[in-house]
Amino acid sequence: MVEKIADKHVFSHGDFIFSNIMITPSLEPCFIDYEYCFAAPVFYDIGKFFRTRTQVERYIGADTVAAFQEGYNRTAREPLPEEWYALSKLADISTMLHLINKPQIPDGWGEAIDGEIEKNLKLLLAGEAGSQ
Repeated sequence: MVEKIADKHVFSHGDFIFSNIMITPSLEPCFIDYEYCFAAPVFYDIGKFFRTRTQVERYIGADTVAAFQEGYNRTAREPLPEEWYALSKLADISTMLHLINKPQIPDGWGEAIDGEIEKNLKLLLAGEAGSQ
């Protein structure tokens, strides 16, 4: 799985979270806040997007994952592979490990990151990620 993640790099937003997505009155998405953009594995932004956050966790379920996959595949040059959700969760673990190793992280981040990494590992080990 790690080899698949590193297989293809693309332009990455770098901070692809709900608060950086605006919807126009005509329901078109617009993305803001590109200060962290760089080249990264295609699953980097997706993993961060689906990371648990207290404010939006109740909105992230099987329906959200399916809608994301449908919308992505409808407009992407290359559709997501079948195991895209598991790959994005695995890619996000490396992102969180990078954050947790920073010299001065904000209070509470360490515990939150530890918990999210554990959640992702359990999901991957249970094989549930591929069925999402």
